[in-house]
Amino acid sequence: MAHANRTRDWRLYAEFAQALIRIARPLYADEDLGLELDNTVYALDSSTINLCLSVFPWAHFRQTKAFFGTAENTVKTQIWTAISVYVLVAIIKKRLKLTTELYTILQILSLTLFEKVPLYQLLAQTGYKTDHRDILNQLNLFD
Repeated sequence: MAHANRTRDWRLYAEFAQALIRIARPLYADEDLGLELDNTVYALDSSTINLCLSVFPWAHFRQTKAFFGTAENTVKTQIWTAISVYVLVAIIKKRLKLTTELYTILQILSLTLFEKVPLYQLLAQTGYKTDHRDILNQLNLFD
């Protein structure tokens, strides 16, 4: 996996995340995010990642004892993968009309990451009840 993270172009993951964002954007277009912004909002460019890796020597500490890489391609791959997972779960939440908080869904998924439990069973345990075939049909992401 480390070799793949170093050599597989991070732009592949960025494009996938952008595709998911395009799907999620209309699902959340009418939702109030509860943000009252009185000041200017700033976006940070990801080029700061390069600076962090060169400025903080702890980033290279014990590379053999820790699934995060420090190569530029690896870091960008990890960031875009994390964004993809978050947006994918947000899409699932909307498509299935879940009332459970996104944070709670992410916590449930993180706790059951290595268990072979169908998604519909995990969601049923959070109060969402439906036939698993309905869930699978609603999850069709790329209509």
